[in-house]
Amino acid sequence: MWPGWQDHLLLAGIAMCSFFGHLIMGRAFQLLPAATASMFAFTVVGWAYLFEITIFHDPFNLAGLLGTALISAGLAAVLWRDRDRQRQAAAANPPQIVLVAASLPPKQEQQAS
Repeated sequence: MWPGWQDHLLLAGIAMCSFFGHLIMGRAFQLLPAATASMFAFTVVGWAYLFEITIFHDPFNLAGLLGTALISAGLAAVLWRDRDRQRQAAAANPPQIVLVAASLPPKQEQQAS
């Protein structure tokens, strides 16, 4: 049986979503530090598990849930550690405020005529 035009539209939609997903992830890797961006790449496993249950109606299993929870906990721990390091670095190096006073000539009083 040859695929119909609906199947071709579905495949084209999947291809477009995949293309834009890769495009956005590539841009994220350009803008974010490598360590932060690579952590978000690991969330693909969780998204795949979520789609597996909601869209494809696969049965819920404990191994998938534990794997997703383990990856999420690891990502949260790394993000929390990085945020803590940034706070410590900011506390060790507070911003310096420099005030510069400009020397202005004194105002000349105008005499009323």
